[in-house]
Amino acid sequence: MYCRNCGSPLNPNLWVCERCSAENGFGNQFCPNCGNAVLPDAVTCTTCGCSLAKTQPQPQQPQYQQAQYQQPQYQQTQYQQRPQVMPPQPTNQNGYNQYGNHANQQYTARHQQMNARPLPQISSIAAVLLALFLGGLGVHNFYLGYTNRGIIQLVIYLVSIPLMFIGIGFFTIFIPGTWAFVEMILLLAGNINTDGNGLPLKE
Repeated sequence: MYCRNCGSPLNPNLWVCERCSAENGFGNQFCPNCGNAVLPDAVTCTTCGCSLAKTQPQPQQPQYQQAQYQQPQYQQTQYQQRPQVMPPQPTNQNGYNQYGNHANQQYTARHQQMNARPLPQISSIAAVLLALFLGGLGVHNFYLGYTNRGIIQLVIYLVSIPLMFIGIGFFTIFIPGTWAFVEMILLLAGNINTDGNGLPLKE
C-alpha cells in the first residue's frame, strides 16, 4: 500500500502517512497499489490497471445529541368563592319581592339592634362640680346632654364680656352664673335626675 498524497509506502499499523501525515486513502496523485504517479482525475492506474474510483474517506464529525428539557407544569390553585348571604325576604303573597323595601327595612332594623351599644350613665356628682366651677359657660349642661341649654348659657357669657365696656355687661354676665347655681341646687335635690337621653343619672 502506498500513500495517494506523496507515493511513499504506508505502514499497515498506522492510519496516517509517516512522511506527509496524510490519512490513509487521502489524495489523488499516486496509485495506492504500485505507488506510481497518476492523473488527479484518472479512473484507473495506467501502470498496474488498479481501479482509482474509490471515494476518498471523509473524516466523520462527532454527532452530539441535543438534550431535551421538559418544561415543568404548574397547577393553578383554585379558590372557592364564599356564598353571599342574603337577608331574609318575605314569602307571603301581599309582601314585597326579594328586592323590595320591606325586606331591606327589616334587615336594617335587625342590623341596628345587633350593633346597638348601651350608653354609659352620667355621674350627678360630676355635673354638680362642673356647675359649681364652670357653670357660667354651660359646661355642666353639655356634660348632661342638654346641648341647647348649654349653648344659651355660653352665648350669654361671651356676649357679656364686650358689653362690659358700656356697663351693660356687668349685669348680664351674672345671668348664666345664677342660672347654673339654680341648676346645681336642683341636681343636689334630685329634681334633675335624668340626662339629655332620658337615662337616670348615676349617684
